[in-house]
Amino acid sequence: MDSVEVKRIEEVCQRLLSDFCGKEALPYKKTKKGLWATSVTKDVYLAFRWASLEKYRQFVDLGSGDGRVVAIASLFTMAAGIEIDPELHWLSLQLKDALELDNVAFYLGDFQDFNLHQFDFIYMYPDRARINIESAIAGWRGVVMIAGHHFQPSGWQKIGEKKFSVEKFSLYSIG
Repeated sequence: MDSVEVKRIEEVCQRLLSDFCGKEALPYKKTKKGLWATSVTKDVYLAFRWASLEKYRQFVDLGSGDGRVVAIASLFTMAAGIEIDPELHWLSLQLKDALELDNVAFYLGDFQDFNLHQFDFIYMYPDRARINIESAIAGWRGVVMIAGHHFQPSGWQKIGEKKFSVEKFSLYSIG
């Protein structure tokens, strides 16, 4: 795992987004459940190294957008993404094919309709302070990584927090 693979993921994502959104469009999209924007691939990679993602069996990104975070996670472990927006889901499938990822799965739908108990590491980049995740992870045990500063869960045990070039990442132990 090194920066060469992360750079390749970034390049493929940029090409796909440019084809999808147009060269001048910003990589933002309103979905049925909120706003999607791209993540800084280098920061995500560094956050996964910091969290020792390779120690976990199954990773899932809730609201996986264009799939870049899942592609980066696949450098460490089995990775999946759940996305509610059909166009973004399609983009993630294009990314999977372009990068020939065989340890990645992408699902179309609302994460609240999925059984998350097969995963031991959950990643989220919420766009607001309140989200309904408690019912989806009731009885679940594992680690949750929250990117950004919008969602600050109460009642979860924070085990670490770190800021890289742009974004802050927080780790929580659940169960």
